[in-house]
Amino acid sequence: MWLMGKLLRASKAFYMRRTFSDNLTYRLIFEDYVHSMVALGESPIEFFIEGTRSRSAKSLMPKLGFLGMVLEPFFSGDVPDITIVPVSINYDRLLEEVLFAYEHLGIPKPKESTVVSP
Repeated sequence: MWLMGKLLRASKAFYMRRTFSDNLTYRLIFEDYVHSMVALGESPIEFFIEGTRSRSAKSLMPKLGFLGMVLEPFFSGDVPDITIVPVSINYDRLLEEVLFAYEHLGIPKPKESTVVSP
């Protein structure tokens, strides 16, 4: 997993907590970081507006907090324009269809890992 972390950091990926409600300092620093990334415009920011991938092939309700952080530099006049490219990745068949069926039967989802077991 350390290799994946290094590759992600080298590509300017960053971690985002699911909620900021318990830590105002984290929220302010994170908002400032996103503002700086957008204002500098050196690299695109990719995110999934639903906050997670849908394993049921159904669309989830969008989470608009991060979108608001990305748009804030535009609305405050710090950047002249922002390009948003909506993308959808759909499959005819779910990659985890068997696991998803087991979950509906009450069998817990196995922990995901990058380690291949024999």
